[in-house]
Amino acid sequence: MQHGSARGPLFIVSMSRGGSSLLYALLNQHPQVALTYEAELLLLNPVFLKPPSLRDWPERWEFLNSAPSRHGVEPGCIPAGASFRTAFERFHREYASRKAASIWGDKSPQCYDRMTFLARKFPGACFIVVWRNPADTARSIVRAAASGNSYFQRRGVKTRSLVGYRVFRKQYQSLLRLGIPVHAVDYEDLTRNTRTTMEGVCKFLQIPFDPRVSTLENADRSSLHPGEHHTFLRGDEIVSGVTRAEVLESEWRSKIARYIRLWQRQHEGWPAYPKLPTLDVAEPTMKERLLDDARYICWRLLDQFIYVVYAFVPLGILRRRKQQASQSARADG
Repeated sequence: MQHGSARGPLFIVSMSRGGSSLLYALLNQHPQVALTYEAELLLLNPVFLKPPSLRDWPERWEFLNSAPSRHGVEPGCIPAGASFRTAFERFHREYASRKAASIWGDKSPQCYDRMTFLARKFPGACFIVVWRNPADTARSIVRAAASGNSYFQRRGVKTRSLVGYRVFRKQYQSLLRLGIPVHAVDYEDLTRNTRTTMEGVCKFLQIPFDPRVSTLENADRSSLHPGEHHTFLRGDEIVSGVTRAEVLESEWRSKIARYIRLWQRQHEGWPAYPKLPTLDVAEPTMKERLLDDARYICWRLLDQFIYVVYAFVPLGILRRRKQQASQSARADG
């Protein structure tokens, strides 16, 4: 079986700030791999519920995250009335063809809870999931928010990340039960033992190991979103074990520790990191878990509603609203 080749796309998935960007930058160094960076056409899937003549997905996609222009692909060659699967496949194959790469697909943290949906949509798809210590993920979210990134300044973002981590694992387990090719990578291993980890990734994809996938030197980062939260990724050195000032509130450090204790007991040591036992930490109470689950569901429903708005509200209104928000932010600054 040729994973991720002409049979179907490859998806690299993690939680936001979970380490998938590093894996993307490394793996895209391979001459047989050409993945897009958070193109995330999946978010506009509601657009494809419209009649074919009204599927203005190229314009809305550009407005949403500039994916077409970021990757230098003009979606005009794809019929506007195409289905989601057709539009996704043609766009990503076109991007890969410029490199003459056989493995195509997308790196996206946004589909952590939609992997089984993608597996049904794309028979032959394969997945690489990236785990990261949930506490370090939360710290990275806090730092990204402090740098001015509005996406990570949203209310409930840490709840989405923590509870979503368990949802992510459930999706991963579902892929395994369905026999979908999936390979798991720990971010901590990727940064500390890069070559060994990338050898495993190449073996999974059934492509020869290329030493270039073990370094960020000469990596193409032209498709990355702007922002200080990608500072390390834009460098040539893979950063591991850097001691930084604590930014995570004590309340959240305690909450995450409680969930890690619970999950490591339930799932035989998963997540693998942190390695240190938390014997002095109680597990979350049933009340805490129910409240966190309820909050998570509410935030995710809000997320889905927002993307429905992006799919159906007239673009003129969306553009004016975005311009007003930008002007307001500059005035506040």
